[in-house]
Amino acid sequence: KVIEHYPSKRAEGHAERGVNYVGVLKYSQASADYSAAIELKPQDSLAYSRRGYVNLTTRDYASAITDISEAIRLDSLPGAPGPHHNDLLNRGIAYSSSNKVADARQDFDKLIELGPENAEAYYQRGRINLAKSLDNVSDLKAAIEVGEHADAKATLALVLASRGNA
Repeated sequence: KVIEHYPSKRAEGHAERGVNYVGVLKYSQASADYSAAIELKPQDSLAYSRRGYVNLTTRDYASAITDISEAIRLDSLPGAPGPHHNDLLNRGIAYSSSNKVADARQDFDKLIELGPENAEAYYQRGRINLAKSLDNVSDLKAAIEVGEHADAKATLALVLASRGNA
């Protein structure tokens, strides 16, 4: 109703409806609403971030990278709050899923620098190390240490078992 009755709040209405669509897994409708919000308010970093998340969820990694990069750019402008941790994490995952390992590692490194307690960032960086056959499980151990990360525990156990170190 906000969209129809309050023209000055149309961008926010589309963005909120997009959130509701994501909640019920209607990703194409959510993406359309986020696109409408962006068209009405092109400086809205959150709409780009949310559409990027939808693209990541639907495995449209190139679009996810584009949208999340724009959210990060907008949030990095003077007077803006700086990039959101979820944006760095999600873009890193999209890069990793697109085999852009150096870019993914850069996002995970930055995220760990900003919040060394972020277990998911350690876990994702550890997955990259393992995928590239790097003999490095320290990030998996860090993910477990700082956040009791269940996936990191399982992955580490598999790696150690495969090496005969379980």
